[in-house]
Amino acid sequence: MAILLLHGKEDENIPSRAPGAAAGQLNAAGCDETLDIEPGVGHTISIFYAQKALVFRKTRFAT
Repeated sequence: MAILLLHGKEDENIPSRAPGAAAGQLNAAGCDETLDIEPGVGHTISIFYAQKALVFRKTRFAT
């Protein structure tokens, strides 16, 4: 299963260690995880991440 994890490095709501821990657990469970941490972004979805998510969906779940 392909999973995209997106995290803003300046996020004050989610601890900075959480995305890496989640990625490790997903990987150990056999998931095809991709973790991307964007500097300068907080707890929000940036235009960069919206575009990245769209490309991920189109390439990983193409029919």
